[in-house]
Amino acid sequence: MKPTKNRIYCYGSQRSKMLFESKAKADNFIAYNSEGILEENGKAPVRSYYCELCGGYHVTSNPSTVVGERLNQRDQKMVEQISNYKKGAEDYKQMHKEVSSSIDEAKRQMYLGNFEYIDQLSEEFQIDQDFLLKLPLKTRAKYIQQHQKVEILKEVADQMGELLQQPREDIEEKLAIENPSKREKELAQIVKGYFLMQDCNEGIVNIHQLMEEEKWANARNMLLSLRAEMPELKGTSIVKEYLTMYQQELTKLEKAIADKKKVAKKKETAPNKAKSETKPQRGEDYKVAILSVIERIEKVKQSFEQNDLETCENELEIAEFLMDDFSIEDDNTKLLRSQIEIWKSKIAEGNE
Repeated sequence: MKPTKNRIYCYGSQRSKMLFESKAKADNFIAYNSEGILEENGKAPVRSYYCELCGGYHVTSNPSTVVGERLNQRDQKMVEQISNYKKGAEDYKQMHKEVSSSIDEAKRQMYLGNFEYIDQLSEEFQIDQDFLLKLPLKTRAKYIQQHQKVEILKEVADQMGELLQQPREDIEEKLAIENPSKREKELAQIVKGYFLMQDCNEGIVNIHQLMEEEKWANARNMLLSLRAEMPELKGTSIVKEYLTMYQQELTKLEKAIADKKKVAKKKETAPNKAKSETKPQRGEDYKVAILSVIERIEKVKQSFEQNDLETCENELEIAEFLMDDFSIEDDNTKLLRSQIEIWKSKIAEGNE
């Protein structure tokens, strides 16, 4: 009789074979079926053996245990190679993830002017060439793409390092060229982002100093200037991330100025004390201030919908502080004050 059950394709013998889960079952098959198989085929299984590749027992008509041991060693070597390949592929997958993360961080460092990080990444971005050659073509292609990204980053970082040795005006003039190439556009965008973030860092430091000196109007005007400049920071997701970070910092500063101004007002003893602050005149500052108050009211609305009353109160406090800087009273300011009062009432009801 021909065996028909439990047949699988064995990669070791390169043909279909029966597979048994235990040696006892394989030996029982030989004991009860070898005679019938011999009559039908002229040869029959005489012994069982464990197959490393299939993870179970086969039967064979070859009585030589020497040949069996040699074939078993062959199978063990094949299993080891497959195991090493799988481990290598997993290692590469992890390495690919880590390098991708490093490339993202290198882009962040580029905008901050930390070119040493990119140089170090370029030096460390090496891989065992023998291992690389064993990888499938698709996997190798991914590695090559990463390598090219790192090389491009290093090239741009080197260019920026040279450019930043020159005065800012000369750099901006040099980058303002007609029909720039894709690489030149990218370089100009990164340089612009770098300068804008430098300006924001410096501006925030100056605002803190003005707050300490209680020069509220000057600090507020600087905030307006920074807010007008910030929308230019756009493009890549990394720049947007820093934009969000600086916007959050500006919001904290607005709140801090509002709190300090309140404290200063309470300390004033003379009822008719002349104000020393210069209020912004109607014009571009007026427009930015109006938009800033609207932005605060929109945030109040969003926070109220999320039942975040504490944020609502903070945003309204900042909005009221911004309203103090208007030197004129018109339909726009009246409408904004009305909206602030409406939200104050809603929030008061929500706190009860």
